[in-house]
Amino acid sequence: MIHRIFVVFCVGFLASCGTEQLPSSSNVSKQSVNQHPYKNNTWGDGYWRVADASIEDNYAVVPDPEKSETMVQKFTLREGDCGKTATWDDCQYNSGRYEFYEGIRQFKPRGQAKEMWYSWEVRLDEGTKWGKRQPIGPIILGQFKQNPINCPLIIYKHQSGFNDSNMQVMISADTGREPPNDCKTVATKTVGSIKDLIGNWVRMEMFIRWSDDSDGYLEVFLDGNKKMTYQGPTCFAPCTNIYRKYGLYFANQRGGTPLSEINAYYKNVGRSLKRENLPK
Repeated sequence: MIHRIFVVFCVGFLASCGTEQLPSSSNVSKQSVNQHPYKNNTWGDGYWRVADASIEDNYAVVPDPEKSETMVQKFTLREGDCGKTATWDDCQYNSGRYEFYEGIRQFKPRGQAKEMWYSWEVRLDEGTKWGKRQPIGPIILGQFKQNPINCPLIIYKHQSGFNDSNMQVMISADTGREPPNDCKTVATKTVGSIKDLIGNWVRMEMFIRWSDDSDGYLEVFLDGNKKMTYQGPTCFAPCTNIYRKYGLYFANQRGGTPLSEINAYYKNVGRSLKRENLPK
């Protein structure tokens, strides 16, 4: 069991993840969503807040690039973008983000039901650069965290700065070292290519059984096709205060290549006890 060896789920080389102050409103930036259809920070059966260190003006609600009658969320990152608050400084780690995090009110104290389905759809602009044409570092398009642990339990990411275009789902453990070497991989699986997201909507669905023991479970589906199955711990005892973040987060950028602008669009972000009730 995880609590016996006291490792912390984290994504090595992305460390500067930040731990949100749940559910304090003092960390909500003036960019809080209040535009239709994302009213009152509530959508997809969740209550959402702007994550610490999110960069002002890097978020908007815009027409869907493919269906202009539908509004979607747009997140942007450019070279030099980074943010900080009184409690967290992304600039220290050459990181940048605009993310939302989930206010975990419905299922206390766990923050999630024992078993839960999750969904989001993501699209990148045509011409988005990837691999060696971006700095070395993870481009994170969704993550699950457990307060007060800084590092994620599970992430969906592209590791840029190299030759491959892989999109991976990763579970990691803390090493106790400084970023970007603070985490090691527990389980990882290539589930697709970042090229699939460029100019196209890709639908991510996850089924997760939250447990600190061997009965933990994760299934990953892309566009309805099963891409990953994992059995083992998915959180740390006592498995409380689990929440999700989504948006655009490029962590620990390094290697000398400047960041080329990234625009990520999201829709149908949701969670449900039953897969058929996820937003579509």
